[in-house]
Amino acid sequence: CYYPDYERDDIDNSLKQVYTILHSDGSDDSLEFLNVDAIDYCTFGNSKPFRIKVRNILNDSFTYFYVKKADASRIYGLEFEHILSPHRINFLVYRDT
Repeated sequence: CYYPDYERDDIDNSLKQVYTILHSDGSDDSLEFLNVDAIDYCTFGNSKPFRIKVRNILNDSFTYFYVKKADASRIYGLEFEHILSPHRINFLVYRDT
């Protein structure tokens, strides 16, 4: 995906804030050490999500998270997976996203 430069800074900062809410305490202290490496539009599945790659520049580790449209069946599926999965999953729901 390509975005104009004047929008990219705001998009990156917002995505970093979502990342800190999902993976840490949600504070702004670590934002300067995060970098949004990629925003990919995924054509698989029926939700066509955006895959976001966020990298911690201190230890060069990265994590992907997805932004997709939400509906009742997806929310139910995520809650069910969260209960049954041996792996930890985090998700946020805001309106239809």
